[in-house]
Amino acid sequence: MRAFFFRRSWRERVLLLVVLVVGVLIWLFAALDRTRAARSRWGGQASVLAEQGVWLASATTLQEQVQSRLAQVQQGRSLNANQLVGQLDAVVKRQHLVFRLDPPTTAPRPPVAIHSVSLTLEKVELGGLAAFTDDLRASLPLVNIEQIVITPDRRNPAQLDVRLKLSGLELLP
Repeated sequence: MRAFFFRRSWRERVLLLVVLVVGVLIWLFAALDRTRAARSRWGGQASVLAEQGVWLASATTLQEQVQSRLAQVQQGRSLNANQLVGQLDAVVKRQHLVFRLDPPTTAPRPPVAIHSVSLTLEKVELGGLAAFTDDLRASLPLVNIEQIVITPDRRNPAQLDVRLKLSGLELLP
């Protein structure tokens, strides 16, 4: 390799050295980036482990809080998926709104089951939406609005198209 290098002219030697230095710099920066990424992953794992330790340390108190809150919920007020859809239908019809109600999905998480349903209200005014949410809160206390998307109607911006994702809580026997 040495003989190959010294047989070259000065210009070729300089060019070979420049190419070699550029290659070493590229490799060095790539290795530095990999080292930084690995170090940040290690730091991230340490914070995740610390957070898990906090949750595990407070697991008994959290379990006691859940049990005390579940004891406060009356068994007769929780709704299964069909009752949830029926009650939502009744509330929307009481408000005289145009709507579309999707079928519910259920996620059992003992000691409760969480039923989710999507509700679309079409061409509703802001006052009507406020009245609907007040009626919903009063008549179905175990139903939460998880997500709401409000878009103005294209023809009449005073009217709104509203998509709601609602979830209801059912106590499992």
